[in-house]
Amino acid sequence: MSKRGARGLDDFFGTRLGQGAALGGAMSVSSVFMAIVLATQATAVVAADKAAPSQTAAATTLMVEGSASYRERIALPPGAVLQVKVEDVSLMDAPAKVLAEHQQVLGGKQVPLAFAIPVAPELVDSRHRYGVRATIFVDGQKRFTSTRHYPVLTQGAPKRQDLLLQAVPASRPQADGAAFGADLGLALPASFAGIVPCADCQGIAQTLTLRPDGLYRLRSLYLGKPAGPFLEHGRWSSQDSGSKLVLRSGMAQRVLALSKPAGVQAAELSWLSPEGKAIVSASPSVLRAVAQVDPISETLRWRGELQWRGDAARFTDCDSGLTWPVAAASGALSILKTEFSRLRGNSDAPLLLQIDGRLQGGATGPSGAGEQLWVEQVISAEAEGRCAVRAVLKVPPDYQASGAASPAQATAAAAASASLINTYWKLLELKGKAVPRPEEQGREVQITLLAQDQRVAGFSGCNRLMGSYRLGATGQLKFGQLAGTMMACPPAAMALEQQVHAMLADVASYRLQGQQLELLNAAQQVLARFEAVYLR
Repeated sequence: MSKRGARGLDDFFGTRLGQGAALGGAMSVSSVFMAIVLATQATAVVAADKAAPSQTAAATTLMVEGSASYRERIALPPGAVLQVKVEDVSLMDAPAKVLAEHQQVLGGKQVPLAFAIPVAPELVDSRHRYGVRATIFVDGQKRFTSTRHYPVLTQGAPKRQDLLLQAVPASRPQADGAAFGADLGLALPASFAGIVPCADCQGIAQTLTLRPDGLYRLRSLYLGKPAGPFLEHGRWSSQDSGSKLVLRSGMAQRVLALSKPAGVQAAELSWLSPEGKAIVSASPSVLRAVAQVDPISETLRWRGELQWRGDAARFTDCDSGLTWPVAAASGALSILKTEFSRLRGNSDAPLLLQIDGRLQGGATGPSGAGEQLWVEQVISAEAEGRCAVRAVLKVPPDYQASGAASPAQATAAAAASASLINTYWKLLELKGKAVPRPEEQGREVQITLLAQDQRVAGFSGCNRLMGSYRLGATGQLKFGQLAGTMMACPPAAMALEQQVHAMLADVASYRLQGQQLELLNAAQQVLARFEAVYLR
């Protein structure tokens, strides 16, 4: 007999015999026999009761199993860590609730990596939706992660999923918000405002807002002109120990100098040339810090990648590299779902979109906690597009896949795919005549038709030019009112600039031929010929 059974008998007899003594009589043999039988049964019941909980738990514990892998031929170091989570993803606007988590140091293991995670059944609600996701960390940084929803446990979902992880690109360097302007006591977010010179208007009223997370917005209103204001956003960074500010949006780059002149209370930003040189002009181009921050809250034209995870969507802006969740109550959310399903189906690849939307809620600090993107309108969707460095020549997919084509053949194939939008176009000919080389005139004449807000930016021979354009069917192209800075230049440069502005005003259509762009008038006569330039 076991010790537990002996203790049961002792307890039983002690109680019963004690009770018998209390009753004043000795127990009969039959009573003792019956007591032994009852004690044996009691011991069995106690043992069964103690065994039941573990057996029940083993029978009802839910196990989520599967594997995590990726396509890249990259070996993981021994210190890599696999993290797998089972989450409740029922609510779109709330962080996923973690039901169970598995984490292990791989110690040299390579993909596919198997996992098995026990989940307490009392945590699972059949009305809710659950998913499993995995992340591989290397040196504390995300290296691979799952980007699509893998359902488990309820509503017909399986208990096993094989996860395909995507490589996580290296994070962009954060804007140096702490160092920028520290010597001037400038805190972020901050706004600067002023009126700068204009070549053909009363002036350009500009307001520039900088956020600590690297996002900027520039609002420009051309005084005396009916159109506008024009909005531009992108990523800002500091140079030269915080003395210069660089604004990048698409392929356009602007540079300003930060200073605090003697006798002036507010910090100043002075516009420089794209090369960071001082602009010689009779009227200064200065924006001064203002006490009240002008928040980035108006509707902007965004270009970026949309990614779905379960019923939640996230949008990554191409220009700034920042990511926001899409507000569930967005007016265009149903259109986003339709476009994503039409072009991506069940694929987990992101979709490149142009949208109109605004930021709302949350903080404007580096974390941006709680901030969402409210999508008002879907402008376009590109099935094959991705956020990329647009100034780099792309090698055709067939060359990358097969390796059969030579670099020369790849370059020739890429020439046929030159895009009108977001390409740096250098002017070669104007009305059939070659334009002066850069060393003869100082800088080359060039334009870039930016996707954002359908704006055009460039250099017209003496000053920067900016304005709008409109595309129509069958190659129609029309430039809106153009404006520019107001600098004094040699007569030859001023004459060239006037010809460029007159040419752009007459444009009615365009024609792409390889890496060359021809601008034509209404009579289909070639006004100018440009060449695509790819910066490497």
